[in-house]
Amino acid sequence: MKKIAFVISHIPDPRINKRITIAKQVGEVSLIYWNRQVIDIWNLQHKDINNIEIIEKANYGYPLKRLFATFKVFIKVYKYLKKIKPQTIYVGNLDMLCMVVFYKRRSGSDINIIYEIADLPKLIGNGTRKVVGRILLATMMRV
Repeated sequence: MKKIAFVISHIPDPRINKRITIAKQVGEVSLIYWNRQVIDIWNLQHKDINNIEIIEKANYGYPLKRLFATFKVFIKVYKYLKKIKPQTIYVGNLDMLCMVVFYKRRSGSDINIIYEIADLPKLIGNGTRKVVGRILLATMMRV
């Protein structure tokens, strides 16, 4: 059975829950999510999968202000991915993508990464589209 891990930086929203429902039909699903304890509008729906909640308080709006918290989460995500050993990893945000790419490079295994660019519109603006696009492309091409 295929092992699939979802690695996201928030409690799963309806969009992610739909993807988890589909993934459960394909294989064994694990969910690693960062509960920042700031916004709590979603409830955990999939209690029948391996749910790993990483509780680390951090804000949503300012990535530089949450660097220390992000590093702590990075270490925990890496540890859980080593334990789960997924063949496919579904990633939801740019900060989590960096963590997953690091894991893939260190593990040396053939892992498929699915990256949903949900936070790209926040990063695009005032002529930065080409720069952000090139960085993402370069990151993914090296994986």
